Amino acid sequence: MSTYCLHGFLGLPTDWDPFAFTNKKAISMKYAPFWEWAANFNRQVQGKDNILIGYSFGGRLALHALIDDP
Repeated sequence: MSTYCLHGFLGLPTDWDPFAFTNKKAISMKYAPFWEWAANFNRQVQGKDNILIGYSFGGRLALHALIDDP
């Protein structure tokens, strides 16, 4: 199981450094249309027992990833 962390629009993956999540993977996001980003993210994520969190823009992307593959 991994915890995928999505930062806000002006944030950085290092924004998640203070948090001690299990097997944390802070994602550096390349900006693309929401649906395209979500499909690409879901293709790269392995397994179904992962945690996905995000704030601000990262939260919007997380929602689109869940809509693409609940």
